Amino acid sequence: MPPALLPEILGHDASLSANKCRRSGLGAAGLLGGFFVGGLILPVVVLGASAASLAPEVGLRLSVALVSRTPKKSSAKLRFRERDAPPLRLALTYRLTETPRVQNLDVREPELRLSAILGLDKPKKRAPGRGGQDDLPTIRLAMEYRLDERRSSYAGVTVLAPSRPLPPASPRQGNNAPANGPPGVPVIASVANIVPPQRRQPPTDGRPDSFAANTDRTSGDNAQGGGLISGWEIPPIRWGGAHSYGYTTTRSGDGARSTGQSLMTTVSVSSFIYQPWYALVSGSLGIARNVQASTAPGTDGISGTDNRSVGTSVTGGGVLQMFPASRFPFVATLDRSDSTTAGGEVQSGNVSTRLGLRQSYRPVEGTYNLSGGFDHSTVVSIPQGGDTVNAFSGTYSSSREGEGLNVDGRVSQSEQQTGNSSQLINLSARRNFIIGDTVRLDANSYYNDNTLNYGSDSGPNSVHGRFLQLGATGTWRPQDEDGEDLPLSVNGTLMMFDSQTQLGSTTVQSRSLMGNASTYYTYSPHLTFTGGGGFVQQSTSGTSVLITTMNGGASYTGSPLTFGKFSYFWGGGANLNYQGGGANGANHAQSGSFNHSLSRGLPLWEGHNLFLTAAQTASLNQDQRRGSTQNLSHSAGGTWSMQLGERASGNVNLNLTDSVSQGATESHSRFLNLSLMGNAQASHQSALSANLGFMWSTTEQGPGRQSESSGAEVMDKAPVVTKNFNTTGSATYRHNRAFGISGLRYGLTFTASGSKQEQARLLGDTSARPDNSTRSLENRFDYRIGLLTLRTTGTINNSGGRKNALLFFQAIRQFGGY
Repeated sequence: MPPALLPEILGHDASLSANKCRRSGLGAAGLLGGFFVGGLILPVVVLGASAASLAPEVGLRLSVALVSRTPKKSSAKLRFRERDAPPLRLALTYRLTETPRVQNLDVREPELRLSAILGLDKPKKRAPGRGGQDDLPTIRLAMEYRLDERRSSYAGVTVLAPSRPLPPASPRQGNNAPANGPPGVPVIASVANIVPPQRRQPPTDGRPDSFAANTDRTSGDNAQGGGLISGWEIPPIRWGGAHSYGYTTTRSGDGARSTGQSLMTTVSVSSFIYQPWYALVSGSLGIARNVQASTAPGTDGISGTDNRSVGTSVTGGGVLQMFPASRFPFVATLDRSDSTTAGGEVQSGNVSTRLGLRQSYRPVEGTYNLSGGFDHSTVVSIPQGGDTVNAFSGTYSSSREGEGLNVDGRVSQSEQQTGNSSQLINLSARRNFIIGDTVRLDANSYYNDNTLNYGSDSGPNSVHGRFLQLGATGTWRPQDEDGEDLPLSVNGTLMMFDSQTQLGSTTVQSRSLMGNASTYYTYSPHLTFTGGGGFVQQSTSGTSVLITTMNGGASYTGSPLTFGKFSYFWGGGANLNYQGGGANGANHAQSGSFNHSLSRGLPLWEGHNLFLTAAQTASLNQDQRRGSTQNLSHSAGGTWSMQLGERASGNVNLNLTDSVSQGATESHSRFLNLSLMGNAQASHQSALSANLGFMWSTTEQGPGRQSESSGAEVMDKAPVVTKNFNTTGSATYRHNRAFGISGLRYGLTFTASGSKQEQARLLGDTSARPDNSTRSLENRFDYRIGLLTLRTTGTINNSGGRKNALLFFQAIRQFGGY
């Protein structure tokens, strides 16, 4: 394993520490010390490096030995503790030829932060004849930590790169230091004494503390570094699961009933390989036995049919993560499920298998990210047959100052036993630029190439479609000489579409080009101007159409006026629009509007406030083709806010709107909206919350007239009346200690959604939509004692006018410690 690869596996930029070490004069000794502190894998670094790469950086002698006590004059301490693990202390001592300095290293490892300080002792005079230099400083690095005995192994290492004869290893270094190599030739020692940590033993040699049999735990080749795998043990395995039993019974308004029972056991495990930063593994397995029984009423409401089905479902999967905290993590997932059921002679269900692989990469600088993946999914349905989907995907993203790029791609292929198949290609790219402080450009492109094949009795049918889109948008916000933004904004868009569809021998091709520009200018805090223009050119099967548009407008908002305790707001605007070209020729339209409102706040009593408002809007629209339309709308509303001490708050909002249109389009609409929102803490164990909304509306669409520019052709429509009533939201009550029983929780929830058209279809309206409103009331009890959980739920709901009731019971017994 090359040394350059180790920083990426460790999940941090260790090359930064190496550069710091070189600048501080520590050389490779500081680099190796940084690796040892950061990843606790100095033996791997030493063995993976070449002698030529270590020789120029190593000063004299580098040794690591297991000791029983931290040196008294150690310069730094690193602490990492886990419960129920023996303490270990490692001492690192070596000498350098550079001027003594202090170097700080900050290293990040998966799930922990490590910090170390390298300190230099004062130079000491050596006795003549001992070799080396007399004025060399000595560095000591002490680390204290705790690791699980089953998860770690340690080694003593000595590295020699002498430029002159070196002194022999001192007795303090023990047997971990190998013999010196030939003069002038760098020697890299092998790993020695790879052993799991041992618990402390009483002193046996007169020293305050020692590890018993530290030199007797290995023998033979291992004593010289040959037992690289002898100290490995099975890592800790985290596992757990649950047994569960469930019972469900339902009853619908038409008399149909069904019951279901299930027994399920699930087991989950997780662990790691070698070290957590190297590989994480996890998996799960679940087996369920399901029994379903149902009774459907007959046409006479008395007789019926009984159905019973029994099935076994198997679910499971696993996840493998390689180098999860590095810059190039790899993830592999596998999932499988089996939900086949059998009822009499009929079998149904499916077996699903899915495999996923994903590899990501990020450089040290972090300027871009790469990822690629493969997904495989197979579903075997009974009795439909098999269905297989394979997909390759990839993404690329980069970000630099002032610009960014994102590219996505996906290719998928699907095959079914029925004869259907498909091949889909989807590519997209997005690019943005920021030029100075005034211009922003965004470009995007999309490409799709899809082929669908359908099998039939008359033979296969194929549909092929291709779509290409290129677009760009830009924004310009000019500034003055002082760098302040001017009250002007210019936006522009340019897009091109190209599509081709082939069905058998028929091919349809379409191409269009679109562009528009708009401006927004704030003349004053009250007056603003807008303007713009655009074009659309579309070509289909040899026919080309060009449409141009222009528009301009102004709006004015007056200053608020105060009349006593009332506030008055007013404003208005006008717009001009022109459209040229197209099949119907030119058309122009003008519109104008005026609005004003009156509001007042009324403090009722402490914690209660009422806010009232009334508004009116009048508008006029003149269209060359459709004619003139006048609209007048009125609205009134009020908001009541409440603050009942520190435990309760809420508000009620009511709005009424009436709108009338006459002229080319005649209509009359009325709306009523009521919303309730609040929260209350009834006690320390119970709380109530509500967020409900009610809306009632009725719209009468009168006779409509449509004419050409000449006014010769007029078409009338019969009036249409539509009524709707919508209810949305929920109200919830929670009690964490129901009936004073510890561990018993109760919940009551009301939910509503959808709309109801007040029996419009029953009254003969063929255009009315069916009732799709849903309202439900749920009661739920949860009780947990130790590893046993009991759950009971009763639900009554009304969906589309049909009432249903459901009762559910579940018991779960957990085991293990997952």
